[in-house]
Amino acid sequence: MVNCNGSFIFEHKPRISAFASIVGKKEAQGPLREDFDQYMSNPIWNTDNSFKGRLYIGDKEAMAKVLGSVSADGSNVDISKWGFGVVEPCLPKDFPAEMDGAFVKECLKQKDLDKQVCTCMLKSVKKDYTVHSLIKTAFEDRKKLEMDITLKAAQCLAK
Repeated sequence: MVNCNGSFIFEHKPRISAFASIVGKKEAQGPLREDFDQYMSNPIWNTDNSFKGRLYIGDKEAMAKVLGSVSADGSNVDISKWGFGVVEPCLPKDFPAEMDGAFVKECLKQKDLDKQVCTCMLKSVKKDYTVHSLIKTAFEDRKKLEMDITLKAAQCLAK
């Protein structure tokens, strides 16, 4: 799955294998309160009931991780709190084409790197990592990944 400017592109058609219901204070006090999975005192949705996003998570442990990653005002989500196990089922087998442009765009934000160096780094990352191993390393050993990408940048700059 790739997030491309707010739209999600899936390698395979998505399917819902499980779901959970998350409600606010009023619903949690109502007659159906026993049917809800989670109560949020500070909900993700806006006061006009327009949703910023809905959560459909397979189990309560995963849902707790996701909910725990949302800032108090609902404006930020820290996916590093999710853990690799939550995102692993969503990973595509191969690097999606959209990733190339996103990688180079982020790389170019570094003032001392040009497009040629960023493209070289992308090729090196794709040579040494699968999508699975790259994301797993990002979750489980971020320092290693940062050092590896820094080394790749130095090698590409030397070319």
